[in-house]
Amino acid sequence: MKKELLTGKWKFNRHITDNMIKADRIANGQLVITETSWNEKGEMDGQPFFQQYKINMQDNFTVLFNDDKVFYSLTDITAKQTIEHLCGSDLYQGIWELTENKLNLQWIVKGKTKDYIMNTQYIKN
Repeated sequence: MKKELLTGKWKFNRHITDNMIKADRIANGQLVITETSWNEKGEMDGQPFFQQYKINMQDNFTVLFNDDKVFYSLTDITAKQTIEHLCGSDLYQGIWELTENKLNLQWIVKGKTKDYIMNTQYIKN
């Protein structure tokens, strides 16, 4: 795995289309990826937010919640691929696409109380 393609500082822009409440939301900020963590800090609709995940880069690239449950795992970070995560009754279906200095990550989320599309573009600093 080419860890150096992911580790470092990234800027991001995110667009969320929430079909439940018929609203669009915009977020932007900074992402820092280390071999053990994924930390986003930014603003959404003028409000600050922070999101943190654990990372394991031993064999695959695995993103974990803080309780060590797997969110998703990739065997090849450079391949465009689909990813999926079931969280209770909510299904998260994603598309991961990493190029040299850009990562596009899309999530389509559907469930009893969720129905949104989230597109995030990360640009490496």
